[in-house]
Amino acid sequence: MDILDGDAEPWGDWMSEPDQRDLRMLGAMLMVAKFMAESNARNKERNAKLEALEAEVRELKAAPTLEYKGVWASDLAYDVGAFVTHGGSLWHSNVNQNQARPGEHSHWTLVAKRGRDGRDVR
Repeated sequence: MDILDGDAEPWGDWMSEPDQRDLRMLGAMLMVAKFMAESNARNKERNAKLEALEAEVRELKAAPTLEYKGVWASDLAYDVGAFVTHGGSLWHSNVNQNQARPGEHSHWTLVAKRGRDGRDVR
């Protein structure tokens, strides 16, 4: 019998049955420990990538949104990212709680200037 055939044990008759069982168990435990170590290394990589993605999502959620709020109204306050029309032009709010009139304060940025009333079209 040859060990490579899988029919013989490498320790033959010189090792007792309980010792053979213990050795098999130790081999199985070493295989599990190796698998766990490799899995932990892969999990650390995945966790680092996941943490980076979660940080990016938090950053994106914290960023101001762009939203058209309609025609500017003096009784409303506009936050960063709000767009309004006033005097036929489109304006962007640069600050939160903005109640200034567009075009009269640096709290607003002109996005699109009012054009002519279509007189150029033929």
